[in-house]
Amino acid sequence: RRGIGNKGDTWKNINRGMKLLQGNNMDLLRTLEANSIDSIVTCLKLRYDVTKSGEVINIRRNKEVKFSKDKKGYLKARLYCPEVSNSLDKRISFRLHRLVAMFYLKDFSKNLQVNHKDGIKTNNELDNLEMMTCSQNVYHGWNVLDSTSRKNNLKRDESGKFVKGW
Repeated sequence: RRGIGNKGDTWKNINRGMKLLQGNNMDLLRTLEANSIDSIVTCLKLRYDVTKSGEVINIRRNKEVKFSKDKKGYLKARLYCPEVSNSLDKRISFRLHRLVAMFYLKDFSKNLQVNHKDGIKTNNELDNLEMMTCSQNVYHGWNVLDSTSRKNNLKRDESGKFVKGW
């Protein structure tokens, strides 16, 4: 037998207090590591449906979750996830683009950034999102997207350091 479970197994979530377990049709159990991507996604799937178009539906209420803009212009919301939350109200803050990527992008990692291909922070459709390193994301912002206004406003001082030019 190769590891726990087989490729075709159907896993079901089992909530046991503060532990989130999964059981499959072979009666095997696996404990999801606290705050791992798998445990967070599993917890959220119990309560929310995240679509590829960037909508989040509360399953119990059958209502779309409302997101607000944070100070950087990204859409964010606090979602109920008691199995992995450490806060008193059992909610975790999520930016919508990271939530969509977490659910659908196979190469999602906490160590990578989610890039908006078109540069529009509120366009959170799956086709517009990709994972990349910090340096790749900076390169994309400066060399792929039209950032001439930012480039024109940067000037160097006598020591060669960038200073604001406006």
